[in-house]
Amino acid sequence: MNRAKMETLPSVVKTIRELLPQEAGIAVADSDHFIYYEPGNSVNLPIKPGETLKRGSVSWKALKMKRKVSMFVNRDVFGVPYYATGYPILNKGRIEGIITVVFPPESSEDTKAKRLPSFLVGKREDRWITADFDQIVYLKSENGKTYMVTENGTYVNKFTLNDLEWILPENQFFRTHRSFIVNLNWIKEIHPHFHSTFSLIMKDEDGSRVPVSQKYSSMFRQFLGF
Repeated sequence: MNRAKMETLPSVVKTIRELLPQEAGIAVADSDHFIYYEPGNSVNLPIKPGETLKRGSVSWKALKMKRKVSMFVNRDVFGVPYYATGYPILNKGRIEGIITVVFPPESSEDTKAKRLPSFLVGKREDRWITADFDQIVYLKSENGKTYMVTENGTYVNKFTLNDLEWILPENQFFRTHRSFIVNLNWIKEIHPHFHSTFSLIMKDEDGSRVPVSQKYSSMFRQFLGF
């Protein structure tokens, strides 16, 4: 955010605060970092201005998906479970920041999100199968369909990759390309490609190759620590 907008931030936050219940907290971020945080009476996340957005947080999701996101987040991200809604601040289609309203986890209208099954359902021919997350090698989008590549075969899944990004556990699956999500536990080798991209060799029998595009390569390296 530019300086003029930063100067008006306190008054904007004050206006939003008056519309929220006292239990709610509010976080404001630019395209990279948190720039303001005020905890609610019932939930206080360890957020400090200047910190980068954490992968898996609602703010990070809203920024990545460029749309409003409401979801429950378990304690793996901040050490505290919470429910929140992130609102992108758009200017001519470009995201300038995120305003996130934070609630205690019991505020979620759909608390079953905490109890999502640990498998996906796929279809092939005239039957459906269930595949545990550990059995999924990667998922890809092709010709308007989502394919779930498992150790036992390839199946069509009803969700989009954007849906699967928050359904799948974030410490196990990673979006590497607009058309691919990989199971990190199935990566065998990481090969440098060109223009800061990578090619992943998977552990399945076919030795599948999955691309890491330039858009995701920096975050991929940071997440895996290399």
